[in-house]
Amino acid sequence: MQFVSKVTSPRRRRLGALVGGAVLSIGAVSGVLPSLGASASATARKAPPVLQEMSVAKYPGVLGNSKSHSLYLLHDELGGKLHCTGECLQFWFPLYVAKGSHPSIGAGVKGKLGTVARKLSKKVTRYQLTFNSYPVYTFSGDTGPKQSHGEHVKFAAGVFWYLLRASATTAAKTPVTQATVPASVLEDINVPSYPGVLGNSKQFSLYVLQDEVGGKLHCTGGCLSFWFPMYVAKGSHPSIGAGVKGKLGTVARKLSSTVTKYQLTYNSYPVYVYSGDTGSKQSNGEGIMFSAGVYWYLASASATTAAATPVLPTQGY
Repeated sequence: MQFVSKVTSPRRRRLGALVGGAVLSIGAVSGVLPSLGASASATARKAPPVLQEMSVAKYPGVLGNSKSHSLYLLHDELGGKLHCTGECLQFWFPLYVAKGSHPSIGAGVKGKLGTVARKLSKKVTRYQLTFNSYPVYTFSGDTGPKQSHGEHVKFAAGVFWYLLRASATTAAKTPVTQATVPASVLEDINVPSYPGVLGNSKQFSLYVLQDEVGGKLHCTGGCLSFWFPMYVAKGSHPSIGAGVKGKLGTVARKLSSTVTKYQLTYNSYPVYVYSGDTGSKQSNGEGIMFSAGVYWYLASASATTAAATPVLPTQGY
């Protein structure tokens, strides 16, 4: 799909930054790097632990790396079964360690550490850190420390990504289930080239899929790894800011045989955040093609009809 090409390059750069940084820290504390003298040894001793307990908004006591980036697990990889492969690794970055190394840990980190071999090619095998038997990752959508954009992102039917509880000593207690989120705030925000678009409480742009008018859900499966539904509690009424004029509603999204969540609709369009927007007031999802003749659009905050809701690109596709 076209949207994959727009996010691959920067995310690969972040892969090098995040994973490379993790390996460097591990080398510094495990003796993998050659000696660089007394000053270098002192620096290594003062380096932050590779694994630490930290508090993220709504999620206290989660596992983070030495740069305070949140760490995640994939729910069906319990026991070191690797299902995140191929394209998945462009967005979820394994935390690699040297074979046989023991990463430093901070106070509050109680889980059992291990590794699982990940065969990258015929000649290259790397070792991914595990925590209570779950392989550990960082998420490309977290562009700074103490973020949690990867929490409860769907991987497959009934399978989700979760933060890790740093104090957990068993696999069953390791995943951090999604916290109760207060009523969402909708705002009228100005994005470069696109004034008056719909944004969330963090001023991230919100999008609609052209052929989902009326609440028809076509973004399913792998699509949900890139486009994140804006969920609300069943029957809730999100607070809205000045300039937001559209009609709110919800559409039920069945995530598994036992889990149904409620996605916000705006003038009957289900609303999403785009993974390619890594900060507030961006519009990287505008005009991305979903299928032949069907596109993603920003939503107009002042629109009161479905027809007026999609914001057309200022330039062609």
